[in-house]
Amino acid sequence: MSDLEPSDRPVLSENQCRTGMRYAVAAQSLGMILPSVFFASAFGTLFIKKMGGTDSQAMFLMAAFGLSRILQIPVSLLIPPIHGKKTLLTCYILFGVLMAAVLALSIWLETGEASVRILTVVICVALAIRNCGGTFWFPMLHDLVPAERRGRFFGKMRAVWRTTGFATVLLCSMLLGPEGSLGQFRIAIACMIALSLVSNLLFAKIPANRSTVIDDAAYGNWRDHIRRILRRREVLSFAGYFILLGFAMGFLAQPLVLYVESLGFSPRANLAISGCSMLGAVLALLIAGKLVDRLGTKRMFLTAHLAIFVLCIVTIVAGTLPRGAATILLPATLVVFGATGAIAGLACTAQLFHLAPDRGRAFFMSLGMIVMLVGPSMAPLTAGLVLRAVPANQVVNILGLHLNVFQVMLALASIGLLATIGLLHFVQDVRPART
Repeated sequence: MSDLEPSDRPVLSENQCRTGMRYAVAAQSLGMILPSVFFASAFGTLFIKKMGGTDSQAMFLMAAFGLSRILQIPVSLLIPPIHGKKTLLTCYILFGVLMAAVLALSIWLETGEASVRILTVVICVALAIRNCGGTFWFPMLHDLVPAERRGRFFGKMRAVWRTTGFATVLLCSMLLGPEGSLGQFRIAIACMIALSLVSNLLFAKIPANRSTVIDDAAYGNWRDHIRRILRRREVLSFAGYFILLGFAMGFLAQPLVLYVESLGFSPRANLAISGCSMLGAVLALLIAGKLVDRLGTKRMFLTAHLAIFVLCIVTIVAGTLPRGAATILLPATLVVFGATGAIAGLACTAQLFHLAPDRGRAFFMSLGMIVMLVGPSMAPLTAGLVLRAVPANQVVNILGLHLNVFQVMLALASIGLLATIGLLHFVQDVRPART
């Protein structure tokens, strides 16, 4: 519910919105290369393993990427929205500097679990700082992007940065070669850090939303923000639903890197296979924005349930096939997974923007980002805990089928996807183009 009438809200001019959206797309396309390639593809997992880390260490690091978003809640309460853009830029610059420190430490330290622990601490600090700055990213875009164009804008923006991410993954896979030495990993990381720092020049040119002034008087009144959220059943229903959906989907992301490694694929092939999810996202996002605007969010979520269920089953079967067949089936599966995940994520963004209030927007959007990422982040964390307790090569017999640990987790995830379809009944359908 809004606190001001639409006519009373200060807005950016049409020219400012148009220019700002261009800079936002360009900045995101460069700025997301390092986070998306290092944390969302196989690159970071393989780098940690190459440094001598364990499976559980690699999974913990990937989980930290999403779980550190929880820091956005106190940041949204402590920093006035009027200083949001400055905070975002400062944090993004520090993120690049700290990742450069990670690169230097990887050269100085010996390989082994102890060294990986040090690297993990520094990387987690870098992630925490970047996510603190990210508190103000969606609020900055809220008034920049007209409501009737949000699906198309976010579809275009994500398609562009997914394209740059996919291109970077392909370049990294070619650079790594059949085995992938630490030196080759370091060269790739250095290039991505440079692009991350350059992107800050583009972020600086995005015009700040004038309506942040509205939010300034009560930005830190967290009790009021929570009361407002708790009174809105549609917000609570959607949050609980999407966390469960994201958790089930997450087993086809980072845990799949270890699954593919257990099947005997090289680092180059592993990275290329995981990169197929980015390719699928690019292909889907070219039309996903229009689909969300026209068909509504509920149909997109239902599509995600059915598609990911089938993909989990296909991935289990791929592990039982000869190497040649798996080499074809796994990339195809990841393309469809990337497309499905991109559509579901875009629908989630549209849902959150529709539900966002005018007051306490930064706080609400921080909770929204946690909703988007906490489910997928819990999946690798769960997989890491399982792998600490159960050997990855252990096989169990279920209904006459011989499944390894990864296949069991995928089977349980597929069952969870079917079980949570019923929760869609409580999710509000959003169709911005018809409002």
